[in-house]
Amino acid sequence: MVHVAGFVDWGKVAHDWQDINLQDLKRAYGFGVRAGNDKRVFARLDVGFGGGEGTRLFLKFSPSF
Repeated sequence: MVHVAGFVDWGKVAHDWQDINLQDLKRAYGFGVRAGNDKRVFARLDVGFGGGEGTRLFLKFSPSF
């Protein structure tokens, strides 16, 4: 079985509680492909873009959670 997932994320890291607000949020987005069967995911390939870190590629051979 193969599953495809998309994701979008907005957020920020703040040093103090006063800095937590909705201004200057960083955005990231991407997609992933999972391969496995009904009971288990055998491999995950995720590609993420943005967030100030450029394009990131993740290959894992374990479940997401």
